[in-house]
Amino acid sequence: LQRSLLRALSDRWPQAVSRLQLQKQVGAASKSEVNRSLYGLQKAGLVTKATDSPPQWLAVIAIGDASSASDAGPEVQEKNAVSRLQEWCQAQRVVLSIDCLSSRGPPHQPTFKFGVSLDGSPLCSAEAGSVRAAKQLVCATALKHLEMEGRLQPPMKPLSPVRAQPEAVHELAGLADKLDSQGDAPAAAVDARWLQVLLRNPISALTEWCQSQGHRLDSPSLGATGPPHRPRFAAAVDIDGRRLWQAEAATKRDARRDACDRALHLLAAAGLLSTASAAADLPDATIGDKVAALVHRRFETAVLASGESLAGRKVLAGFALLWPDGQLSLLSLGVGNRCVSGDCLAMSGRVLHDCHAEIVAKRALLRFFIRQLALLAAGRATDDGDEEGDGPPACCFQVSDDGRTRLLDGCSLHLYISAAPCGDGAVYCRSSDAPALDPLPAEWHRPDEIQRFSLAGGRLRSKMERGEGTIPVDDACEDADFRQAWDGLAAGQRLRTMSCSDKIARWSLLGLQGALLSHVLQPVYLTSLTLGTLYHAKHLARAVCCRAHWALAADSASPVLPVGYRLTHLDLSQLSRGGVERDTERTNSHSLNWYRGSSQVEICDATRGRPLGTGNQDFSRLSKFAIFRAFADASGKPAWRTSDQAKAAAVDHQTVKRLLLAALQKRGLGAWIRKPA
Repeated sequence: LQRSLLRALSDRWPQAVSRLQLQKQVGAASKSEVNRSLYGLQKAGLVTKATDSPPQWLAVIAIGDASSASDAGPEVQEKNAVSRLQEWCQAQRVVLSIDCLSSRGPPHQPTFKFGVSLDGSPLCSAEAGSVRAAKQLVCATALKHLEMEGRLQPPMKPLSPVRAQPEAVHELAGLADKLDSQGDAPAAAVDARWLQVLLRNPISALTEWCQSQGHRLDSPSLGATGPPHRPRFAAAVDIDGRRLWQAEAATKRDARRDACDRALHLLAAAGLLSTASAAADLPDATIGDKVAALVHRRFETAVLASGESLAGRKVLAGFALLWPDGQLSLLSLGVGNRCVSGDCLAMSGRVLHDCHAEIVAKRALLRFFIRQLALLAAGRATDDGDEEGDGPPACCFQVSDDGRTRLLDGCSLHLYISAAPCGDGAVYCRSSDAPALDPLPAEWHRPDEIQRFSLAGGRLRSKMERGEGTIPVDDACEDADFRQAWDGLAAGQRLRTMSCSDKIARWSLLGLQGALLSHVLQPVYLTSLTLGTLYHAKHLARAVCCRAHWALAADSASPVLPVGYRLTHLDLSQLSRGGVERDTERTNSHSLNWYRGSSQVEICDATRGRPLGTGNQDFSRLSKFAIFRAFADASGKPAWRTSDQAKAAAVDHQTVKRLLLAALQKRGLGAWIRKPA
């Protein structure tokens, strides 16, 4: 109805029209609907009242083709007459004057008369019932005069809105066939070129790939939509004359960047970025190579399925399970490299504190574990809801002698991270200390020589709010389990989160199951860790396992640990085809998570710790609150009301945790910083 009324007023412009005339012209049955629509258009600034008694309505904005404007969406409208006239005068260097010539009528129903002068010469005048309406009307009249004189071109029709079209993918070197068959094909091997999708500027990475493959790349601008104060620009990616992807953003640069990023992910999903057809085909393929291929393949599929832009430097991590028959199954995936802001923390446990990739992947792994525990409790050997094709959809747990569950005999867990974990594992000088590229020999795990690698090696480090990188924890923290204060954060103190290297070191002793699941699950340990870039065997060994051994081996005596807990060393390696140059591409605050059995991926705003585009009442499925609720549903009605109570009741787990933190503090490696409670 509003579109019809706007069209009727445009046809009658500059004549004012009554409500009854409009009702008859558009064929509306109710005068209340017409009045409601007219006042809505008035509130939007599209029409105004020329007179109040009786009400006479007038269009104050030249909209051109009303049907085209309506098709372009609610945000697409042309500039108002005053703005258009001012811009024309500035471009033509003409002095514009808009003056109130007179006002008449009673105080409750005034009429204002405004005139327009160009370079001191009067052009036209108009009257209306308000100052704003009179200004708009007189400027619109002036624009009409200028158009009739041929001094001004009529306004262009607004462009249609541009949306990404993942379905409109043309054949490019067999791309369509590769995409159609990617579900059955083995995962492509990950090499340095594929890692460029994560670490390089997408425009640069796509340009270099096209040059190396002999393809012609074009990235045309498709125009803009939206109002003048908030435009949306569109750009596309054409390869060899075929449209591969198009995207829109708030700036032309971001639109082109997002389109190139999506095109890169599309090429990666089709296996066109890798030099090898499949990871299994490599003669020297390791378990890490195969896990990385599964992680990257799942990531590319998730990015193409989501509607959000993840352009920017990012880190990937994923856990995979090696079954006794040699098959690999990807269990969880995490993407991200940001932490929550201090002003977004919540006491309810509904906020994700740390959205770094390996931490997100580990929390997603907990959701998979809970799903498997429910499967085992139901007496089912297979998961009917598991539709993945990279391994047998079976239960990976079995009941142990103590009544708890444990990992199946012959199964092992493997972790892949596209870059070195932040903290101690990434603190080394690449230019003066060349990394070793071979898998770490067993004799390199030397906890007694940990401080020989570096004078500052082994120190606990923390991430800083709104910053990148890590800093050593304060020596002033006397308590081995130091907790930050709410009032300090409220006063402006920057939130600190322990580094990923420190958390992986804890996993080497406490296991991946965490305190909550330790009530029903024996410790589950990691077998191997593979990095895509920034790999240094000795420094990584020190960071993720050796310093924990060194700290607990004080007084030349091994600590007595509860049943099921043990000290572990990880098999460390780098991708066989990894290694890329350092790049300064900016990061993205979005975080993505997926776990086996979940219907779809979840994208979160890492700085808020909540799902993207949601309010403060929503929470992520990986939050402490959501994981405890899933655990309670899977294990029946627990005896604890909150996650904190359940974790505190895990006596053996808490004992080992306190033993490790006290040993690190005693050895001078620093105190563990916790979030406020």
